[in-house]
Amino acid sequence: MDDQDAALKANLWDEITAMDKNGVGFSEISEFFLIEKGEHIKSKEAYYRMYAFMKLIHQKTVEREKAAGTYDENSKNPFQSILNQDYEEYVEMRKNKPRVEKRSAEQGDEQGVPFSIIDEVPTYPGCENSGSNDEKKKCMSEKIQEYVNEAFNTDLGKELNLKGVNRIIVQFKIDKSGNIIEARARAPHPALEAEAIRVINEIPQMVPGKQNGQASNVMYSLPIVFQVGE
Repeated sequence: MDDQDAALKANLWDEITAMDKNGVGFSEISEFFLIEKGEHIKSKEAYYRMYAFMKLIHQKTVEREKAAGTYDENSKNPFQSILNQDYEEYVEMRKNKPRVEKRSAEQGDEQGVPFSIIDEVPTYPGCENSGSNDEKKKCMSEKIQEYVNEAFNTDLGKELNLKGVNRIIVQFKIDKSGNIIEARARAPHPALEAEAIRVINEIPQMVPGKQNGQASNVMYSLPIVFQVGE
């Protein structure tokens, strides 16, 4: 990061903390700092304004949890991927973000076999006795949905001043050891993408799926939908 970027970040942080100390409402702060509402941020100033906003949210969350006695210093920061990036790294990440392509099972299991057609689905903890492949598939889908519903921080919607129904599409692979790899997300806001990836990466290890009798990477897609009240 060059000196100009560092100065911009510092100035915006001073600006947002001053607004907060002066009692400016959260909605007004979000309108002032989230100046680009699209999926991708196109300007450096907009990126660092979002950066300052995410940093303030994280700071407020930590303060609230410490006051309530629920703070865990080992818990992951859902905004860490954003707070560790400068604007150039963000642009490069967007350029290199893999395109989602449909592949058949015949194209090999290195890329991954879609969950819908895998011979033997991965076995999620607690689904070992589910019986048939279809039953294990149903059990796994339900377990993952239950886990995500519990772990995803839906308060982010209010903190980001979002309204109505919000949809996130997450894609990831379960590798040949049963671990989650290559998680990526598309959402109305980068902070929601970061939170979705954080949650998915913490899914417990499974018994890996098999194709043609061999352990295989398995591709899985998951919609996350939540409502933010008016």
